[in-house]
Amino acid sequence: AMADAIITDKAMQAKPGSTDTWLVEAGARGAGRLVGRITSSGERRFYFRYSSSSGQQVRLLIGPYDQRGNGEATFTVQQARDKAREWSTLYRNGVQDLREHFAQISEDAKQAEQAKRQAEEHARREAEE
Repeated sequence: AMADAIITDKAMQAKPGSTDTWLVEAGARGAGRLVGRITSSGERRFYFRYSSSSGQQVRLLIGPYDQRGNGEATFTVQQARDKAREWSTLYRNGVQDLREHFAQISEDAKQAEQAKRQAEEHARREAEE
């Protein structure tokens, strides 16, 4: 992959090779990169590549490529780029361990949801008594 490449539909639709094809989008140093991957079996996915606080290179899955992506389950090149930009902003603002950060957010959301259900259940029982 060219160092200063911009990932395109054409590139993401390329025929799979005998090994994985990695496409790396150009970007500023220390900002993380949008990465496209075409596996030898023809799966096409986007990742955000960055270095964690321990200096380890991490590839965090954005999602599968689809030319008609919805930006949720599947992603167009532009939607993946937007997501990578969003994550890059977090990263540059000091969230060095994005994977752990997102895991914590979803854990907090689960706990909040659970607390809300318990409160509703409690209120319902009180109303019945």
